[in-house]
Amino acid sequence: MLNTPTTERLRELKLYGMLEALKEQEESPEYRRLNFEERLGLIVDREYALRQQKRLQRRYEQSSHKQRIEIEDLILTAERGIDRRKSSS
Repeated sequence: MLNTPTTERLRELKLYGMLEALKEQEESPEYRRLNFEERLGLIVDREYALRQQKRLQRRYEQSSHKQRIEIEDLILTAERGIDRRKSSS
């Protein structure tokens, strides 16, 4: 069972990814096979990934490009000097 003071501190520090990973590890017996460093690494990785995701989402929302652009939407014509064969690699 999770230690309440620890979970409260994680919330206070806004380490929501770590809190989520810790709960997941507590609920799943497969994590018990891992040593402390491996489990801690997975918890830190979750926090890092969540922060990266939030950072990218924030940048996207702040950008002036509100419309999603897909690679297929690019105009690849000779007039623009873009060679389709080079762009697919």
